[in-house]
Amino acid sequence: MECEINYRELFSKRLSLLLKYNGLTSAGLAKNINVSKSLVTKYTSGKSSPSFENLIKIANHFNVSMDYLSGRSSLEDTKGTGRTNDNKIPEERFLISIDNANINLK
Repeated sequence: MECEINYRELFSKRLSLLLKYNGLTSAGLAKNINVSKSLVTKYTSGKSSPSFENLIKIANHFNVSMDYLSGRSSLEDTKGTGRTNDNKIPEERFLISIDNANINLK
């Protein structure tokens, strides 16, 4: 039996968690990455996926990898810091545990 991850839904949940954790609104992120608020809302609701360029902007803004945002990694920071889930600060481990619990498998 194969399990298929819904990557768009996973991306929207991870983006929503990052917004919440960083105390940022959709409008704030939209302004920071130069897109419309409605587009960010589509991302967080799972109605749209970002372009490659916008995925890069979002990853850079939150200092996370594109692999994390796209569901290819459960590590938030894979940009060479050497940190893993075991040596992340408690808040990061909490976000990852919530994130992993919310993965929907079909």
